[in-house]
Amino acid sequence: MFGKPVETRRLHSIRSLSKATRLHPKRLRSLLSSAGMLPPNADDLADGNCLFDAERAVSLAQTAASATLSVRDAGAYLNAPRVQRDMLYCSGILVPRIKAIDHGAADLFAPEDLDAFLDRLLDGAVPVVAAGGSLVDIPTAAKAACCGSVEIVQAILDGRLTRKARLAG
Repeated sequence: MFGKPVETRRLHSIRSLSKATRLHPKRLRSLLSSAGMLPPNADDLADGNCLFDAERAVSLAQTAASATLSVRDAGAYLNAPRVQRDMLYCSGILVPRIKAIDHGAADLFAPEDLDAFLDRLLDGAVPVVAAGGSLVDIPTAAKAACCGSVEIVQAILDGRLTRKARLAG
């Protein structure tokens, strides 16, 4: 600027951040709005004129770039049926990395977060060849205990169950 190089970027626009991160401008606008980073008159401004703090915006965009799974895709990733997936999501056990549903954007999950959830769920589980006897899956355990699957999963995560097993295959 004026013959001197600019060392650090202090401001970004939706357009410049979109070009830098390759995220769609509408998606960025929704994410930035949900994070409260846009100015009050942002709806009236074009993407190139809507300015905000660059440092916070870049970290938000990097988080958004790593969160690539929708709720439906997260359920498929976890191999959870629709009902179980919805129960875990609505109860807050499955937490999206990008929580934007309140602002018209979709919640997004990162595969690393889902892997961490599975690691916590399966921590200390003994591998078995086949289920049988008193070993049952989570929905069957919930039915036998007259409670919801969410309570069984929470008991597993809290370490309140004495025996945990997982199918080796």
